Amino acid sequence: PSMNFLEGRLSAAGAELYIEGNGFRLRVPPEKAARLRTSGSSEVVLGVRPGDILDRTSVPDANPEECLTVGVEAVEPMGNDMLVYLMLGERRLLAQMGPGSSVRAGHKLEVVISMARMHAFDRATEQALT
Repeated sequence: PSMNFLEGRLSAAGAELYIEGNGFRLRVPPEKAARLRTSGSSEVVLGVRPGDILDRTSVPDANPEECLTVGVEAVEPMGNDMLVYLMLGERRLLAQMGPGSSVRAGHKLEVVISMARMHAFDRATEQALT
């Protein structure tokens, strides 16, 4: 499955850097934040691969600043995995989860975005920043 893209902007709070957009605010890990701070970009596109969106129940020690509550639109079993169609406001996301997830269509789900594996692009030039 292809990467999910979310438009956002960089915002700093003390030493922390965040990507904020419509319905989300996610903390950027320090190793990625350093590159983003020096990029000169503030309007970005966050790229997240489907396998990097995890069911929160499978990551009990997840950083709350990397979690989102989303709606589950549909679940499609695919052998050892499931494709899970999620809604973040009006934006559809695709997650690839293991069969152990108890995710069900029509319910809310807390997910973890693996921000250590995220990608960021300049919104105007589409140049990769991380």
